[in-house]
Amino acid sequence: MQLFDFANNHQGTYQSSIPQAHFYSSSGFQDELAWAAAWLFRATNDKTYSDYLNDADTTGGHRTIFCWDDKYAEAQILIACLGGKSFK
Repeated sequence: MQLFDFANNHQGTYQSSIPQAHFYSSSGFQDELAWAAAWLFRATNDKTYSDYLNDADTTGGHRTIFCWDDKYAEAQILIACLGGKSFK
C-alpha cells in the first residue's frame, strides 16, 4: 500500500526516471496504477482503492490484447469481476 501511494504521488514513466532505461520505453503509467488499485481493493477491501478507480480519468477504452506495456485489459477484467466501474 505504501508502494501504491509512492507511485501515485510520483507519477511518470520508467524511462523518465532512469534515462539509461531506453530499452524499457513505457508508454504510460496510468494502466499500472489502475491494475494495482484493483488488486489492492480486492485484497484489502479498502475504499481508498475503489475511490481511486471511480475517480480515474480513464478506464483505458476498448482493449483486445494483454501486453507488458498496457495493463488496461487486465485491470478492466478485474474491475468487472469486482462489480464494475462504480464501487459506490
